[in-house]
Amino acid sequence: SHGALGRFTDGDEMDEAFNHPLVRRALHVLRHSRAHRVHALELIASGRRTEVTRRFLLALTSGYGGMAPLEMKAHDPVGYVGDMLAFAFRAFRVEEVLVRTLFLWKDEKEGGSDDEEEDEE
Repeated sequence: SHGALGRFTDGDEMDEAFNHPLVRRALHVLRHSRAHRVHALELIASGRRTEVTRRFLLALTSGYGGMAPLEMKAHDPVGYVGDMLAFAFRAFRVEEVLVRTLFLWKDEKEGGSDDEEEDEE
């Protein structure tokens, strides 16, 4: 059993999956069904929360992304907290890009002509 995240055990694969044009198109189409769209977004948010928590715990204890474990600086409170805040800042940036990717699909399409959008629907 893979749990709520399915086969995406590595967060980078999940990041790439959310950037896939079909996922973005599906969320765009779901705008017509508020209940389904809200449910899909709640599932995405839950999966992302789990993934960011997992990455943070890895960064604290084992290191993440080629960095040494943050706990190695536990003896230096300023450095320790600084590293945790830096990790959080990077995580927020990743989530910001994901949110923009998922929600700005329609805005990107508005740049084209109305005929293009009608052809796709």
